Amino acid sequence: MYLEDERLTPKGLEIAGQALFGKERWKSPLASILGLQSSRIRDVVRGARPSPVGWTEDILKALEEQSQRCLEAKEALEKEMKKERE
Repeated sequence: MYLEDERLTPKGLEIAGQALFGKERWKSPLASILGLQSSRIRDVVRGARPSPVGWTEDILKALEEQSQRCLEAKEALEKEMKKERE
């Protein structure tokens, strides 16, 4: 079974949401990328309902995309700093 086929736990959802959007106020932005009302995210976090399997793939994709953007920014910054030293 692949991770995309797994349901995120409330803790897993929190970990992903905070990694994407910071420790505070991550629920609404996460809901936005999933095309949901933030109340759906809050329901999962408090254990009122399970996360749908479909969220996992979308969240993993968002994490991968953010990771790539961070790497590109790091490389651009290093390149810029190197130019400044020359």
